Amino acid sequence: DWSSDVCSSDLSTGTPSDSGFDSVSVISSSSLEADCLSTACLVLGETDGTELANKFNAKTYWIKQRSN
Repeated sequence: DWSSDVCSSDLSTGTPSDSGFDSVSVISSSSLEADCLSTACLVLGETDGTELANKFNAKTYWIKQRSN
């Protein structure tokens, strides 16, 4: 199962996440787990988010923001 998150808020501030990525897709053993992980990964950023996903044996695919 997989999930993709395209917009998340930083729960510590309530502002939009500024991870430098437009989207992260997560492939995991369940859709609920993938959904939770995609949100967490987008807020945490690529390094910490990938580390978290690895703990659940999940794969992450990151889409960087385009510069203007």
